[in-house]
Order: sequence, then structure tokens, then C-alpha cells
Amino acid sequence: MIPPTSSSGSTKTVVARRNIQDRPHDITIFGCTGNAGRSVALHTIKSAVLAASSNAKQPKRRICVAGRNRSKVEATLNSILKELDLPSNPTSVSVSILPADIDDPSSLSEMTKSTHILFNCVGPFARYGERVIQACIESSTHYADITGEVPWIEDMITKYDAKAKEANVALLPFAGYDCVPSELGIYLAVKALKNVLAEDQKGVDLDNVVKDVTLVFANDGANSGLPKGTAQTVLDGVNKSFEKKEEADSQPIKKIPFNSPEYESIMSSALSTKHFLLPSWSEAQNEYTAPNFMSPINIPVLYRAGPSIGVNSKVLISDRSRISSSQYSILSGYGFIPIQAAILSF
Repeated sequence: MIPPTSSSGSTKTVVARRNIQDRPHDITIFGCTGNAGRSVALHTIKSAVLAASSNAKQPKRRICVAGRNRSKVEATLNSILKELDLPSNPTSVSVSILPADIDDPSSLSEMTKSTHILFNCVGPFARYGERVIQACIESSTHYADITGEVPWIEDMITKYDAKAKEANVALLPFAGYDCVPSELGIYLAVKALKNVLAEDQKGVDLDNVVKDVTLVFANDGANSGLPKGTAQTVLDGVNKSFEKKEEADSQPIKKIPFNSPEYESIMSSALSTKHFLLPSWSEAQNEYTAPNFMSPINIPVLYRAGPSIGVNSKVLISDRSRISSSQYSILSGYGFIPIQAAILSF
């Protein structure tokens, strides 16, 4: 688990794992039959094929797709190969199938021991993810997932950060669409701005030149919808909110905070009612924006990644969604607020 960087910018880098024998797979996608899992598998295979075509001397990538139901995994793989116009046994990449069940610890162990990297797409992660993390640490296998569940990851940091470091295993959550585009967008924008200023304005304090960053999310509406896994995560979040009172009576566990203390103040401002919840007109975009419903996930993750993407503890991040190109549209009214409030309550 990458720890929040201190103000000095120092981090401990782990460069090798122990007791790693040659394994049959470079990367395994677990949960490939779901909507997100299929996309991860497709792009992993596609990337491997493109890499092979651009460099014939590069070793053939060994990819494994895994899931509970072998026949469904086979059907998913066949549909991916067909979509990529590849034969059932492609020569540019090695693709194999491995049955694995979240409720079968021995199958999880077999899966994680067979690969160098495990990409977990089986959610909700607060319900199923811990078992996979445990298996990866025990197998010295690097782990990544597509979760958007910040409270769960804070629990995993508390429980497994030290164990993962001891095993020299990287734990990389939030590696999906929820957060990666936002991180890359901010990183590239801040980098470009600093490069321009470095040439045009000598002597400028580049570390403090950025004061605020606004992200605007636009949905084309054609393929929108709520995946089954995401819907289950939302429902699990509602159930957890009712369990908090019972947990308060038990002995509290001292958690490792998700964000560095230096970022807590600015993050609270970014998610405050005044800044976050109220609709606003964007002069830069020339359109009306409302809060992005993924903001409670994106903003903490962006501030955790702050030192790596050029955002210090003074930069205010706004994560918005496009509503209307007309400032006077009925969609820009404050009737949108109760919807956002309901989302935040989850």
C-alpha cells in the first residue's frame, strides 16, 4: 500500500520480493466475466498483442483469466478474442483459464501463487476483497483492483500495510475508471502548466503556482448505467451506515488514516457544503456543473496521491459533472441538491 508521502517528500521504495519462483502467468484477471473484469481482460490482452507487434524480441506475455464458473470464463475469453479478431490460440500472447472461487481459500491460493500480478475485479470489495489481499500477501503476489470503497481501503491499510511491506508486495487499489483518469488529468495539466511557467517566468515558485483544480465529468449518455457490482456496493454502504452505532460500542481500533494530516483541512474544504454540494456555473467550461457523484471517492484519492501528481496541501480540487450548457436551464436549479445529499449519505 503506497503510504501518504510526508511533507519532506521522502518515501521508502521496495524493489524486490522474496521467495519468488518462476510462475506460469505474468498477470491474472480475477472476475473476468463481470462488466469491468471483461474490459480489464480485453485491454490487457490487446496491450500484450500490440507490445508483441512492436517488439518481436519481447517475451510473449502470459495472461490468465480467472473466475468461479469455468464455462462462463471460457465464453468471456472467446468473445474477447473474437472482438480483437484473434484466433482461439493466438501466437502473439499466451492466454489461459483458471477456475477460482472467492469462497474457496485453496483455489485463491492456487491462483495467486501462479501469477506475478493479480488484478481483482470481484466486488463489492468490502464483502470479498480482503480474502484476495490475504492470499496475495501470503503468495508474495502484487495486487491491484478497481474498488471505489475508501472506508474499506482505510481498513485494509490498517490491517495489511505492514504485512505487505514485509512481504515486498505492492497493493494498488483504485486502479480503475473511478480514479485513474482524474489522477492522470491533474498530473498532466499541472506538469504542462509548470513547464510553460518555467520557460516564460523565471524564478517562479512552481511548487505553489497551482491554487485550484477543477475536473468536469461528461457522460455521453449512450452507454451509461449502473453496473451490478456498483449497485451492490451502494447497498452494502447503506447497510454499513446502520451498523456503525453497534460498532461504536465495541473497542475501537486505531486506524492508519487514509490521508496525511496535512491534507485533511483542504480535503474538508473540497467536500464542504459550500464548495462541493452547491451547483455552480463554470466560466472556463462555459456550462453549468453539479457535484460529481463520485467526488467522495475521487477527492480523498487525489489528495492521497497529491505529492505524486503535483498537488500540495493548499490546492483546492473541484470534481464536477456537466449538467447543461445553458446557465438558465431548469436543470441548473437547486432541486439537484437533495439528490446529491442522498448520494452523500451512502
